[in-house]
Amino acid sequence: EQLTSTIPSTANSNGAAWAFVNRLAVYPVNSSLIYAATNMGLQVSNDGGLSWDNPICLNPPGCTLFNNGEFQDVQVGTNGTVLASNNGSLYWLESGAADFENITSNLSGLAGARRIEIAFAPSDPNYIYACATSHNLHNLYQSTDNGVSWDIIVPGGGTAVFGENQQGDYDLAVGVFPDDPEHVLVGGVELFVCSGTNNVWDMFALTGWQQTGLYDIG
Repeated sequence: EQLTSTIPSTANSNGAAWAFVNRLAVYPVNSSLIYAATNMGLQVSNDGGLSWDNPICLNPPGCTLFNNGEFQDVQVGTNGTVLASNNGSLYWLESGAADFENITSNLSGLAGARRIEIAFAPSDPNYIYACATSHNLHNLYQSTDNGVSWDIIVPGGGTAVFGENQQGDYDLAVGVFPDDPEHVLVGGVELFVCSGTNNVWDMFALTGWQQTGLYDIG
């Protein structure tokens, strides 16, 4: 059943609010608190989707201007911290805080990125990963202090993960192993794994047309 609050005002138009939703995330201790990364801004609902508001103010404290750009990802850690990405920008809401903070400048070398995918470690939400792409890999970032500071653990460049066609604008998924906060998977054309012990990519799986007999994620 489609939520009435999310029906676009104009059908088949990318310019209408709620034309598409890239990601949903639910607050861990309140299932009525939902975040949606949409084509026209991050949206948050406190009533299970009956109504929505844009929580990212661009001119505090008056809040008459909001970020209505396309948001690609939103994730909520088990500790309630929220991270959301918007065309190469990263917004952070610490658990208990009132307002989102733009922390893009805290990630060295992020300028020029086009998309960021985020993953919290299930076993320790202080570990957060942000994979930034600009067609090819831009950088893989890690935070071990709940998003306060960030380090580049795998620098960008080359064709790893996103292939020779540089498909990082849409071939991008990030996940962390449930029992190891420093063991992260990044999926592009192929699937790669990065361990905190060496901070380099290791091939984990190939697509079907690359080589037969191996696990196929195609």
